[in-house]
Amino acid sequence: LGEAMLGEEEARRRMARYLDALRMPEVEVLSVKISTVFSQISALSREHTVGILCDRLETLYRAAAAERFVRADGVSVATFIYLDMEEYRDLRLTADAFMRTLERPGLENVEAGIALQAYIPDSARVLRELHAWARARVARGGSAITVRIVKGANLEMERVEASLRGWAQAPFRTKAETDANFKRMLAEAITRENLAAVRVGVASHNLFDVAYGLVLAADAGASGRVQFEMLEGMANHQRRALFEHSRELLLYAPACRKEEFLHAIGYLIRRLDENTGPENFLRHAFKLRVGSEEWEALERGFRAAFHCGISDAPRRTQNRLHPLAGKPREEMLWTEFENEPDTDFALPQNSAWAAQLVAQASLPVAVRRTSLPAEVNAAIALARTDANGWRAMSLDARSAILGKVAQELREARGTLIRAALAEGGKTIAESDPEVSEAVDFVEFYRSSARMFFEMETVRARPLGVVVVVSPWNFPIASPCGGIAAALAAGNTVILKPASDAVLVARELCECFWRAGVSQRTLQFLPCPGGGTGRELVAHADVDAVILTGGTDTALRMLRARPAMRLFAETGGKNATVVTALADREQAVKHVVHSAFSHGGQKCSATSLLLLEAEVYDDPLFQNTLRDAVESLTVGPAWDLPTRLGPLIRAPGGDLARALTTLEAGESWVVTPRQVGDDPKLWSP
Repeated sequence: LGEAMLGEEEARRRMARYLDALRMPEVEVLSVKISTVFSQISALSREHTVGILCDRLETLYRAAAAERFVRADGVSVATFIYLDMEEYRDLRLTADAFMRTLERPGLENVEAGIALQAYIPDSARVLRELHAWARARVARGGSAITVRIVKGANLEMERVEASLRGWAQAPFRTKAETDANFKRMLAEAITRENLAAVRVGVASHNLFDVAYGLVLAADAGASGRVQFEMLEGMANHQRRALFEHSRELLLYAPACRKEEFLHAIGYLIRRLDENTGPENFLRHAFKLRVGSEEWEALERGFRAAFHCGISDAPRRTQNRLHPLAGKPREEMLWTEFENEPDTDFALPQNSAWAAQLVAQASLPVAVRRTSLPAEVNAAIALARTDANGWRAMSLDARSAILGKVAQELREARGTLIRAALAEGGKTIAESDPEVSEAVDFVEFYRSSARMFFEMETVRARPLGVVVVVSPWNFPIASPCGGIAAALAAGNTVILKPASDAVLVARELCECFWRAGVSQRTLQFLPCPGGGTGRELVAHADVDAVILTGGTDTALRMLRARPAMRLFAETGGKNATVVTALADREQAVKHVVHSAFSHGGQKCSATSLLLLEAEVYDDPLFQNTLRDAVESLTVGPAWDLPTRLGPLIRAPGGDLARALTTLEAGESWVVTPRQVGDDPKLWSP
């Protein structure tokens, strides 16, 4: 045990311990999780992750093949490695790493195993894939593999993650479905055809399922190719009874070092859950009698599972490669709000979608000069007149248009992420939730605006002209939140994006415009923060300013116009407090995420860590934190020409002229569109 894995130094130590264990004469089988040999697993970076896993698993497989274990009957066998798994995220990664590693030269005759969890519908499909692959491997002269079929033990964790991210729960929802899939997988695996290439491990303490496995093995003439697997310390009397029927018994012995016992708590809690769940066999095992009421209930459940209609189709089916089908959703009650789901990168099709975004991140763009003071005055005057009657529009009409905006944002997820990646170097993993948040802003504000406008005791009315000043660090969600709030309240809006995020801001505005918000109602006005931008926010005809930015910026705005109605979210120093009672590995994980995700440029980023003395003086905590930070991969710094080079297209290929102008301090608008050869759009 010892499942917490946050840094590569700890991964190297774990690998060393595995290699030491393989050399122990008492060890026949070692169970390994991919999460314990590589600390930076990313389903988003699938090929990179699988490549590193293959390298490290190859080291273990070769070491295991070189060692021998002598069984009680004198038979000498190679030491064996099982690949286990914890999370749904790891299912496909584990299977891919398992097969790819064993296909490497020199590993054709290595026997190895992999565990599959029956509470995940997808496992049945992975089992069939392993059967086909293993049969082909044996046909080429290679060795058979082993598949351990287990029901699964992380249901609560999977439920929590699914609810937090707006995803369907990956495992089956009921124990009856899980039991049905377990039996189906056993029946498919324990056949003469498949047993020729795939040995089966029946991992269960449920005596009904164990007996079913014994019958299947006898009918298939398994002759040693089916083994039963149990845990040391759990219902040992059952294990002894089984041993009288089958000598093919593998006993798992969970172990950890004394100083790492805290890591074992999660494992022990899962075992406790198994022993106490009302439908679980082990809850009744110590007082079970044939013919008793409990026996009858367990027997009925066992029989019913054979008639439970289940599908092996994944419960999580999101596919960003496919265009969205559907229409804008109906306005939600703000009290029953549902968040927009993030992208589920555990699904291979979404990893492929992300790879396409990276490949397309260098966009051909047009460049033109930013707004002048005269244009600022004209924009404010246009917003004041509200030429398209946004303020006078009915609440229902505004809400319907904003519903279309939310749908446009959903459909533009890839475009917005690609723009953030190309212009600001923002990672996909960090910008994808921004798009979800942008959708949430639009949906929430259209709903909450109704609450205010329909209050019997309140008279709500638009303010008039609202300027939204958005930041560079959250170029999608922050400007969208300001725009959506102002529009939902009936205001006309002028967006002044950060000079480093104009491309993303332009794409965001396109979503509003395509949905039916007029370009006169929402105006896009890029300009530098000083000079033109200062005149914009301080203008007497601007009724409110929504700012996400630095505290100094907010104070300068108020000094320029003390009567300004300013809605400001500014920076600050944020502390994380870790007490002696905390789960220290979880604390390290979340501190590292808070402090270093988004390059540390987040209003809620941890910049001060306050530790109780016991934690502060704990060398393990210090080393774990340091290891986790040092294991982060940081991309190369981009200087201006390198960063903007792929984004700028100038007349006659005069890239040097454009870059020189940019370096001189000019602010520019960039949009990822083909605009032909119109000189007005190409010239500075």
